[in-house]
Amino acid sequence: TDPRGLLLARSQQLLGAIAIDGSWEGWGSRFADFMKELAAHEGLLGAIESQQINAIVAMAKATFAGPLDRVEKLLEAATHEPRQQGALHILVPLVRTRYALQRGRLLIAHAAFEQALHLGREHSEELSLLGQVLIAMVGGELLNATGNLTELQQQQTSVVTFPTAVRRRIALDALLGYASAGQNLARGDYRQAEDTVE
Repeated sequence: TDPRGLLLARSQQLLGAIAIDGSWEGWGSRFADFMKELAAHEGLLGAIESQQINAIVAMAKATFAGPLDRVEKLLEAATHEPRQQGALHILVPLVRTRYALQRGRLLIAHAAFEQALHLGREHSEELSLLGQVLIAMVGGELLNATGNLTELQQQQTSVVTFPTAVRRRIALDALLGYASAGQNLARGDYRQAEDTVE
C-alpha cells in the first residue's frame, strides 16, 4: 500500500463529503481512523500536501468533527508556509469563515469570506468544482447567519450553473428553505413557514 497516496485520497473524500454530499455520519469512525493514519504517516507528506490536509481537517472540525478549539491550531499549521497552492488559496479563508460563524463573530466571518472571494477570482483558473461548491455553501451560510434572504436567493440561482448531479446534492436549497421559514415565522406567517419546509 501507499500510505501517502491513501492520505491524499481520503482527505479529498473528506472534503467531498463536507462540500457536496453532506454524508458526515459515515465519517464518524472513519474520521478517527483517518486522524490515526495522518499521525502515523504525516512525515511522508510534502509541505503543500501537509498544509492542504491540515486545512481539510480544520474544515471537518469546524463542520462536524469538533472540537472547535483545535481549528485555530490546524489553521496555523495550514498557513505556516507563506506560499499556498491550489485549493489552499480559498480553503483556509473558508474555514476561517465557518469557524467565525460557529463562534458568532459575523464581522470576522465577513472579512474571511471576502478574502476567499478575492482569492477565488484571483486564482479562478485553479478553482475546481469542489472549490466553487465550497464558496457557494459557506457564502450561503454567511448570508443565512446575517438574515439576508434576498442575497441568499441570488446565491441559490448561481448554483444553477453547477452540474445537475452536484446541484441535487449540495445543501443550498435546504439552507434557503430554512432561512425562508425563519423569516416567515418571524412575521407570524406560520402556514407559509410550514409550506416552505415541507
